[in-house]
Amino acid sequence: MSPDGDGPIERMESSNQLTDLGGERIAFVDREIVRSMAILGGCAGLLIAIVLGLLSWLVGIPFWIGVLVGFAAGGAMAWWLRRSAGGRVMGRLVAVDADPLAMARFENLAEGLALSIGIPEPELLVLDDTARNGLAVDDGVRATLAVTKGLLEDLDQMEMEGVVAALLVRLKTGDARAATLAAGMIGIPLIDSAVGPVCRPLSTLLLARLVPAERDVHLDRQAVAVTRYPPGLLAALERMAPHSKPAMLCSSGTSHLWLAPPEQVDLIVPPTPLEWRIDILQEI
Repeated sequence: MSPDGDGPIERMESSNQLTDLGGERIAFVDREIVRSMAILGGCAGLLIAIVLGLLSWLVGIPFWIGVLVGFAAGGAMAWWLRRSAGGRVMGRLVAVDADPLAMARFENLAEGLALSIGIPEPELLVLDDTARNGLAVDDGVRATLAVTKGLLEDLDQMEMEGVVAALLVRLKTGDARAATLAAGMIGIPLIDSAVGPVCRPLSTLLLARLVPAERDVHLDRQAVAVTRYPPGLLAALERMAPHSKPAMLCSSGTSHLWLAPPEQVDLIVPPTPLEWRIDILQEI
């Protein structure tokens, strides 16, 4: 915890501010998910409808039947992508055993901070990677914090507190759910697949709606409001900057999930540069 000795009770004021903001953000996320599904389903449905409509006309079936079936298929595709998005992301995360003392510290921080901001304690994973990074995943049913082994072993108590707070804030505000669905609905099946270049304009539009570039600055501010110790997250980001590229789940379609943007990755929606986030935290 921060040096001033704040605990869960002393953090209630920050938690109340997050509750209001979290409710607003979650409502916004829900609307954007529905809109994104509608756009995705509509585009897929239009393409399928044109093909089926022409085929039905060629074989003597009324054109409108092919169009109707096409849009129904597009809607079903969007629904399936939404339902399977979380599993698609979680399937790429493989947990490993970590140092017992480091893991105990991780668990204690997650339990205390989750209690202080009013959310259930999420599942915790450690990824076998020397990079220093972490992410929050929320498919609407299960919430998970995953950090790399390099992050867990290299950061001290204050730095880990800042990281855990930053990841939990993403769960509280609904950002993790939006980012997870963006990766599972759009990033992995569209951007990271063979159709990526063709779908890039649509993918860019949808990703920008679900994971706006400026979100990182707001989330950093909320995280330090929880810990009341900006130097913790500041120092963590500084240590993560040169070692932020994990080997797993690191691609153009999933890069937005990570707390620190992975280096040397084609970012579809460029996030706020890590250097800017560090500069802003230095001014708090």
